[in-house]
Amino acid sequence: FSRKSSYKIGTESYANFSDISLSNIDAYDADRGFSLYLLDGATLSNTFITKARFFGKLWQDSDKTFGTLLEFALEHRGSNDSTISYVHSLFLKNIELIHPPIRAASFKGLYE
Repeated sequence: FSRKSSYKIGTESYANFSDISLSNIDAYDADRGFSLYLLDGATLSNTFITKARFFGKLWQDSDKTFGTLLEFALEHRGSNDSTISYVHSLFLKNIELIHPPIRAASFKGLYE
């Protein structure tokens, strides 16, 4: 049980992430199901998330009203302006929201 992410890739993301496969996952009582934070110029590629169930929970001592199943943040926080994070070939299949209240996804820092 966690009040944070049930599965997280990143924050410190100086090296690339590739060929990741997650399957048959049950996440209970976490605030976020899957978090992807590419903040330092890394690339995520060939990643598969399949057959996952998320059971959200309202925490009684929190002012939050819901969690998030998928939370993505692509930003640049380094001093090298040419370093940009990318996502290539991210596949999501059979993802279930079993116990709302949660929102499906949050995307931050993506170019419009």
